[in-house]
Amino acid sequence: MDRVVNLFEKYLSYRKKDKYIKKEIQKSKGIVRDWVGAIIWAVCVVFLINQYIFQLYGIPTGSMISTLLVNDKIFVNKMVYGPEVLPGGKKLNGAIKPSRGDIIVFPNPDYQDRGVIFNTAQRLIYMLTLTKVDLDKNEKHYFIKRAIGCGGDTFKFVNGQLYIKPMGLSEFYPEPELISDSYFYNSELPLSIKYDAEQIKMKREAMYRTPHLSEAKGNWALVAAGKYIPAKHYLALGDNRDNSSDGRYFGLIREDEIIGKASFRIFPLSRAGGIE
Repeated sequence: MDRVVNLFEKYLSYRKKDKYIKKEIQKSKGIVRDWVGAIIWAVCVVFLINQYIFQLYGIPTGSMISTLLVNDKIFVNKMVYGPEVLPGGKKLNGAIKPSRGDIIVFPNPDYQDRGVIFNTAQRLIYMLTLTKVDLDKNEKHYFIKRAIGCGGDTFKFVNGQLYIKPMGLSEFYPEPELISDSYFYNSELPLSIKYDAEQIKMKREAMYRTPHLSEAKGNWALVAAGKYIPAKHYLALGDNRDNSSDGRYFGLIREDEIIGKASFRIFPLSRAGGIE
């Protein structure tokens, strides 16, 4: 009889231990499942923010000195001009159009696109690692430049200096007289609005920090009458004109190629704030 009782107690102990082990396993699975779910949710949120609202970029070169320095971390507003449906795909309509003076981000015209899957992985990893890991590190996938010429403008280079004839005007103006003035930022303002040319020149010259501008390359330098910019096209140039591979080399960019507008610098903290 004692033997039977002992066996029964062992059986009950085994059942209890077995239930406890299974319960702990389920609890562990639940924790792992919760963590996996949280990670997947975070990745999805990052993707949606990155794809449709803001995208984080690190500045790799000095082409935008002194506005942006190498290793600056910035957020690019993708809603303002309309985000891509999928990375590298067609875009939705935005609230506004790019204006003269906007700092814009667009794909390198010479970049060989690797498809939606690679583009998605590249952007997610780039943002999740705070720009530390870039699958495109050996290639320049994106450029960041300033929109200088807009659709309807005519431009020409004389001794390296850019001259622009805005749509509706009959004369060419040196670039320093156009950028940094609200009249020329918004082509929809009346032509009768006046501006302080000397003040504009001082503001613009303060942006460059270089004594001269590089000569334009290619045939554009030889077009005395100027080169016309068709509607929905832009001439994008770097602020640091002597060290910038820009529209002087690869030509005009289309409006639907522009990914977003550089809006906010987050690093270094000493220079955090809006970008103009």
